Amino acid sequence: MNGLLLDTTVLIDLSRGNEQAADFIEQQRQMQTYLAISAVSAMELVVGCRNKREVNLAKLLIAEFDLIPLSAVISAQAYH
Repeated sequence: MNGLLLDTTVLIDLSRGNEQAADFIEQQRQMQTYLAISAVSAMELVVGCRNKREVNLAKLLIAEFDLIPLSAVISAQAYH
């Protein structure tokens, strides 16, 4: 199975209704690609929200993907 770890830019594009981003995600889903986001990307998306409505919409978007949590190993690798 193929997999993609989506970055914050893709999430922002999706949240803004960008058709190219939505088409890309749809193509990946049709190919049964595993789609995930990191906890950092999820946090970045929420932090960029301007109000509770946007936070709620961001959380709905985040829920569409598997969330990869931070771990001690991931944190150490990112730091070095």
